[in-house]
Amino acid sequence: MSISAKLILLAGSAFLLSALAAAGDDPASVERGRKLYLKYSCGACHGPEGRGGIKNPNAIGGEVPPLARVREGYTLAELKEKIEDGFPAVLQEDPDGPEPPLFMPAWKKVLSKKQIDGLARYLMSLLPENEMEDWE
Repeated sequence: MSISAKLILLAGSAFLLSALAAAGDDPASVERGRKLYLKYSCGACHGPEGRGGIKNPNAIGGEVPPLARVREGYTLAELKEKIEDGFPAVLQEDPDGPEPPLFMPAWKKVLSKKQIDGLARYLMSLLPENEMEDWE
């Protein structure tokens, strides 16, 4: 492995560890959550790494909400509840228009409590790097 590849790997690891420390989580729990995010295709609606950008016609804002800043608006317990129960009613931009096609399904019958906890901890770790110091 070249020196530049090792430096990139080291920088990526440092970022992940700082994100985990800021989120107060152990790396194994967050990594399990990241794998679940990929396995269950959460990114199909919420975008890669929760960055959003997925269109949802006639939804308020016109897109599925991103998750990269979810920790600014939810506690861990609140986020786990949202994952468990879903969010089936999407607010419409035009109340007389069609229902938005995308909504958040309930996951409590699909994922275990431990899996939901890991997924929520992963999402809480996604706050952008340049904003991590504000949370420390």
